[in-house]
Amino acid sequence: MRRVIFDEDAERELIAQIDYLIQHDAVSAAYKLEAYVRWFIVEHLAVHPTIGTTLEHRDLWEFCIPKSRLVVWYRFTDVDLQIVYLWHRSEDRQAME
Repeated sequence: MRRVIFDEDAERELIAQIDYLIQHDAVSAAYKLEAYVRWFIVEHLAVHPTIGTTLEHRDLWEFCIPKSRLVVWYRFTDVDLQIVYLWHRSEDRQAME
């Protein structure tokens, strides 16, 4: 199994998503979302990283995490899965291009 590494930006964005839910009185949903996202990345994306779409111009892969509105950018080797960035689908993607 690949080792999962969250870049600082990706970790910060995941925490921001969780904090947003907590600030809007969805504490239980926030913790469930965080646990689910981390579980999905470790148990599924790290095992099957090619399920995503390649972003050749960035040398990255992209995947929409099921049962959530989160999108993840990542790269991988035979040993590691590096989570580069994570955001909510409602955010302006053009700002990241």
